[in-house]
Amino acid sequence: MDRTGPSSVLSQYCMTVGFFCVILYMYGFFPIKASTNIFSSRTDLPTNLHDLKFHTENLYNGSVSKTVLMVIDGIRLDFVTKDNMPYTTGKLEGKEGCHLTARVSAPTVTLPRIKAIVTGTVSSYIDVMLNFGTKELTGDNVIRQAAQTKRLLFYGDDTWIKLLPHHFIRSEGTSSFFVNDYTEVDSNVTRHLDFELHRTDWDVMVLHYLGLDHIGHIEGPNSPLIRPKLREMDGIIARLHEYLQEQGGGVLVVCGDHGMKDQGSHGGVSTPEVLVPLVVLGLGCPTHNKEEVLQVDLAPTLSVLWGVAVPADNIGVAIFSLLAHLSPAQRLFALLHNGQQLAANFLRNKGSTVHENYCKFEEARQKHYEWLINSSSVSHLEVEALYQSSLLGMSRFLSDVLANYDTWALFTAKAILLQVVCMLGLKLAGVSPPHPSMSSVLSVSAIVGVAMVILCSLPPWPLPILLCCISLLSVNSVLLYHQFRTLPSLFKAEVRVREWWRLLLPVGTAVHCLAQMSSSLLEEEHQLWYWLWVTVGLLRLRQNCARWLCVLVIHRVLRALNQTGDRWAHLPDLSDWLTLTSNASILSAFCALSLLWLCWYCTQVLSRSWIPTILCAITVSCIYQHKAAIHQAIPFISPSSNGVSEARMCWLLLLLLLLQGRSLNTLLVCWMLSSSLLLRSHNTVLIPALYFFSQSVALYPSPAHTVLHHWLGAVFFFYQGNLNTSLASVDLAAGYIGLEQYNIVIVGALLLAHTYAMPVLAYTLSAHSIVTNQRSWREEVLKNEQLVVFLQLLHMLVCLSAISLHRYHLFVWSVFSPRLLYLVAHSFVYLSLVSITNICIFIKLFNK
Repeated sequence: MDRTGPSSVLSQYCMTVGFFCVILYMYGFFPIKASTNIFSSRTDLPTNLHDLKFHTENLYNGSVSKTVLMVIDGIRLDFVTKDNMPYTTGKLEGKEGCHLTARVSAPTVTLPRIKAIVTGTVSSYIDVMLNFGTKELTGDNVIRQAAQTKRLLFYGDDTWIKLLPHHFIRSEGTSSFFVNDYTEVDSNVTRHLDFELHRTDWDVMVLHYLGLDHIGHIEGPNSPLIRPKLREMDGIIARLHEYLQEQGGGVLVVCGDHGMKDQGSHGGVSTPEVLVPLVVLGLGCPTHNKEEVLQVDLAPTLSVLWGVAVPADNIGVAIFSLLAHLSPAQRLFALLHNGQQLAANFLRNKGSTVHENYCKFEEARQKHYEWLINSSSVSHLEVEALYQSSLLGMSRFLSDVLANYDTWALFTAKAILLQVVCMLGLKLAGVSPPHPSMSSVLSVSAIVGVAMVILCSLPPWPLPILLCCISLLSVNSVLLYHQFRTLPSLFKAEVRVREWWRLLLPVGTAVHCLAQMSSSLLEEEHQLWYWLWVTVGLLRLRQNCARWLCVLVIHRVLRALNQTGDRWAHLPDLSDWLTLTSNASILSAFCALSLLWLCWYCTQVLSRSWIPTILCAITVSCIYQHKAAIHQAIPFISPSSNGVSEARMCWLLLLLLLLQGRSLNTLLVCWMLSSSLLLRSHNTVLIPALYFFSQSVALYPSPAHTVLHHWLGAVFFFYQGNLNTSLASVDLAAGYIGLEQYNIVIVGALLLAHTYAMPVLAYTLSAHSIVTNQRSWREEVLKNEQLVVFLQLLHMLVCLSAISLHRYHLFVWSVFSPRLLYLVAHSFVYLSLVSITNICIFIKLFNK
């Protein structure tokens, strides 16, 4: 009897349900922050303090005539130096400007950072996902407030226009996602200055420059292109500042939305990513240089300078050092307005009138009243200090307020996931689930629904999600019930271990699961995988000493290729040395030898067939030429393009190769070649190295064979320089290989393929080894698939449990939140692999 069909259906069902559970968990963990629909206006300005009335027009009327807000994407705090930005630093040293340090919150990506600047709020972490599909900002913000009385312009990153589409009288956007462009993307902003600086029909100009960030993504912060780009930005600052001085005064605010880590990307919480410069020219700041403020403080500060109401949801505090040009009465009024707005927000979000900081605010208001009656009775400096202390306290409270998790979603996702893990585990142990009858499923569904109503009210989910959860809980319960009925027969089985090193596999899997419970071990997860792999190598030295000794030596080289983790990521590694300009010839030779090694393996897989081998060789040469065109190798032929034509030629050759073979061998070769195209030059060696390691661990189809290949995927994932707890390890440049303009689907697919190239290749090599060496390979491939799905689902269950346990942890946003995003992507990759495997088996594509 052929059980291929039912077996493939079970693994497909379990993986699909598992992915649904992760999405449901993310839905509960990252609730999209709904707008409060509260909007400030000038009617919210204080009109009196006790029995004293204010002349609002005199105290809060906007102290600057023109403002230019210049956002330099990706600028780090240490980029503002005499060598990089001579004009800016000269003005700061001459006491003509204020140089502050702005601390940004996670995640350090553009969309949530722009929201923080304009709303004064900490964005939801889900904005990382929405970063690729920006929608209009519906909440209150300083741009909306200013647009009611001022004329605004915008040029730069089109994220601003998508967020704020109706507030600028003139605007033009540039795409922030095409990271290969770091010249035109800035020229398209600067070219508008010739026109706008000769006009007077505007009050606020917002500019967002992207070129520096794009250089960081492509070449890192130590690239020789960084200084010329900073000099270019410095020249623009000089031009804007001189224009504002000619107009009789104005303010130029220069800031970064986020920084840049030492590897060039961003998204994490390392110091170079979260500390950015905030330079203000035109107000003077003689005694407050290098003071640290929060990025959210910019919204209330701009509100005060422009004389508009502070956004209703703001949690920032007006930067006091930038208000030094105001009179004491104006400063105190601005602090009172900011304080009343914060106090209202404070009371809406679990604050109370007996809280220490709220009481301080009331005391500050009383002191302010006393000063207004008799300025000699109390110093305005004392009142200002009291205001500042109370406002900073309420601000910290609001930024630390507990997240509003959907506990129903968190619990239900883990419950369903636990069911499918148990179901698949029992299937691997020999207990197959039956086909449930419709009557039993409906009965259990009724019981589950009634139980939910009795325990508490039904969760406020969309009806399809609610019905889907009830159905899954019911079907899984019926299946598990029948499986557990036959469970006693399992204890009659005998466990035989022929090779004791195989005991390391379940022990290592258990240790890895336990390690997910610790934030420190999670950040250094690669160390555990390296230790497990070295242990496997040492235990197997007795079987094939020469080969495994070679494996261990290569492992030592590869683990030094890219520093990863958190604690030692800043240390120099082999890739840093290879990518030095002085070592270009060594990097080129290293890349060429790696591609030749890969080409040799590809010809072996293709059984040395002439046409596929020739196509493979041409593709390898095109891959090298592409890397030369993007300055990652020395070209054999001088490239006349930016690498787009070479990459497209590679994709075309890979398509021809796939159509010519249409077998598992061809799929394997195409994936290895496409992965080498996406990887950076120094990482190309990982593809043939993984093939070599796979040959070393190849065993007769067995659980050990599957588990070792699963481990290999994880080990090489970290060799590549990836990190499961930081979005900064994602190499955005890989998403634009062969593209001339941004396409969200293609870019997303390429990024996913690049990030998980190694786990996918390890899975494919495992299946290829079974198909090549076994006659009854279909059943063995499905056993391999089921065990991989079980390992992935078990890993997902442990991770979700760990995240739930640590949801109030200090590092929930810096470690566990990005971990959840990576888990979603990882689950989608395995769901795709399982689906492709089952489709290939169904249409009989796998053949030798």
